[in-house]
Amino acid sequence: MSRQVDPNTNPLESAINTISESTLRSLFKELCKKSPEARRLATERLLVDASQEGDEFEADGHEAKDRRVPQPKPAAATLKRPVSRYATCENCTKEFDVTANSSKSCVYHPKDAEPEGEELFVDNYGEFDVDTPELREEFPHCFTFWCCESTLESNPDGCVIDWHRAVSETKKKRSRF
Repeated sequence: MSRQVDPNTNPLESAINTISESTLRSLFKELCKKSPEARRLATERLLVDASQEGDEFEADGHEAKDRRVPQPKPAAATLKRPVSRYATCENCTKEFDVTANSSKSCVYHPKDAEPEGEELFVDNYGEFDVDTPELREEFPHCFTFWCCESTLESNPDGCVIDWHRAVSETKKKRSRF
């Protein structure tokens, strides 16, 4: 059975859009190994020097003011301490650009929402798990955050505004999900 290709889409673009993430990563790594130009472009776009990361604290230990002074990008070969430009935040779980991180970048709830309310439990108490993505979507007013007493309906984004904090590699490996 052949796949239908949208005639308005470039066939290569279509293939890229339908390929699995693991196959795409393998192909990308292979391209970077075989092509110096591909490696240079990937390094330019995916790595930055650690000095370009948003700094949370000044040298004196006081919290940094938001500084959005664009810094010149060094050539890929001159990165002294290369780090990934993109990371996943351990608080909001979103991907972020470490060079654009600020004290107002991340909005999250430090405590999870807990199921409450009779609508969730009427005629079903103990029969099934009430804390599911489906029930959170259907009954957002029945899930209360312990950190701020808001519900998923009234405040789905968060009660804390802070810096994004990158998930460390060791935490990624230990994660249950």
